[in-house]
Amino acid sequence: MGVDKRNILMQKLDHERVIYWTACACITFCTLYTIYWLRNQFFIARRGKYVLITGCDTGFGNKLARALDKQECHVFAMCFTEDGMQKLNADTSERLHCIQLDVRKHDSVLKAYDEVKRILPAHKGLWGLVNNAGITGLVGMYDWWTKEELQNVFDVHLLGAIDVTNTFLPLVKKAKGRVVNMCSSLGINPIPSGGYGIAKLGLMAFSDGLRITLKKHGVSIHIIEPGYFRTFVADAKRNILPSMKKAWDRLSTEEKDAYGPDYVEEYSNKVEDAMKLLCSPRLHYVTDDIQHALFARWPYNRYAPGIDAKLVWQPLQYFPSFITDKLFETFNPIPKCAKE
Repeated sequence: MGVDKRNILMQKLDHERVIYWTACACITFCTLYTIYWLRNQFFIARRGKYVLITGCDTGFGNKLARALDKQECHVFAMCFTEDGMQKLNADTSERLHCIQLDVRKHDSVLKAYDEVKRILPAHKGLWGLVNNAGITGLVGMYDWWTKEELQNVFDVHLLGAIDVTNTFLPLVKKAKGRVVNMCSSLGINPIPSGGYGIAKLGLMAFSDGLRITLKKHGVSIHIIEPGYFRTFVADAKRNILPSMKKAWDRLSTEEKDAYGPDYVEEYSNKVEDAMKLLCSPRLHYVTDDIQHALFARWPYNRYAPGIDAKLVWQPLQYFPSFITDKLFETFNPIPKCAKE
């Protein structure tokens, strides 16, 4: 009888311990989340700040430029085309200045720098520099690319971003401001992307090194690694699939035979289905994170906007390579030569 009472008492104590530690875990989680939430609510004054954004014709850059203009920031919106400049100028205030810029050409960067310096008040610097300009480039297998096509992608996403940063850095240092570089989840995952992922990985390395060297100058560097969003760069029908077909059409007969006649169609269908599934229309996830990087009292070094970025692409980089290799292999069709 005494043994039964002891067992009942031990079970009761074990039950109470479970409740106690569960309550402790819940309280700890709620406390940490509250601290995290409160930390994100403190911002510096953004009114009157000068911010330069590249790639403002469409997409993230265009949306960000309009948002900052409404918040009474002075925006230097760098556009690649005159049409992009006209559309942006049509419904924004006099605080937004559109300047034509081709980040691939150093002369164009210098010309934009002179224009920015002419408009900036003598005692002001650039609080924010957002390297957002981007193109898709060729999409397809790695051996489909030419050196010229790779160079074009590198010139925009990597070398162009470095050139713009180095050119405008004296103005950023003057304001002890912030540099925000648009990278990508493709930079940390082995998906064939026409040099896009390679260039973005290079930009991450540049950003990490720059953050360390500029910290003592009072300048901070921030990386944005978004998942898939519904922009022109990720538009399957208008951009990705035509690019893929162009690369396929120029392959030799021998190369096409190795892949098989149905390979490109099967691959195109998979890409189109993936874009429909993954691409989010909520561009504000990205622009909100950029604004946090620019104006938060305590900004993060890295941001991963998008549910797919947080739940898929970011965790995958910590998996063993044999797992990620097998996962991404299933996405690519099996070529004819591997079936024989």
